[in-house]
Amino acid sequence: MPSLFEPGGIVQHEFFVGSTPVIAFETGGLKDTVFEFDPQTEKGNGFTFKDHKVGDYMYAVERAMNVFKNKKKYQVLRKNAFESTIDGADVSRAWNKEFHRLFNKTFIDPVMMKTHLERIDKKFDESLYKEQFTLKKILPEISPELQKLRSIHHRNHYLKARENLKNCVFVYKTNKLPRPKSIMLIGSFDDWKKPIPMNYDHILGRWTVTIQLHPGEYT
Repeated sequence: MPSLFEPGGIVQHEFFVGSTPVIAFETGGLKDTVFEFDPQTEKGNGFTFKDHKVGDYMYAVERAMNVFKNKKKYQVLRKNAFESTIDGADVSRAWNKEFHRLFNKTFIDPVMMKTHLERIDKKFDESLYKEQFTLKKILPEISPELQKLRSIHHRNHYLKARENLKNCVFVYKTNKLPRPKSIMLIGSFDDWKKPIPMNYDHILGRWTVTIQLHPGEYT
């Protein structure tokens, strides 16, 4: 991929999915995702050249061919390339956030919202079961209408409890190669119960996630 200009780039990730190392000019999204393979450290997922000229390009091809001849090193390189693939869901989420920012809107992660609603429904089901068990002799079966009203009540109570929550952005950045395929955030804010996946911004080269927390200190 000797592109002279590449703002983001998706083709290199199509290569990575097939465990295919990439030879790329160091520009834009290619510079952020394709890193020179070092046979000594076995780090990197391809080969790059800094000057957009035939000589530099051919030298990168020669380095690639030398690694290709060493089957053991080449298999390591292929593995590194595959592990460099960015999940399409992460890219879509990043663009969604950017569009919200451009229109001065707050992005609400649908995955996070779904998780919260599932927690609400789970708590509601647990409390409903206890009520049914307690009132078993008086009320054998709770009507769907009553269930719906109680569900709304539980959700309203939940949302009210979240009124003083603040958006907190967590950022993680590393120059270590190959780049981690995923980064998870876990902490005392939910008693260490569930890791939260962070999203990779290939433009800024960092992992971020925004979660809502009550004011305070967390580990």
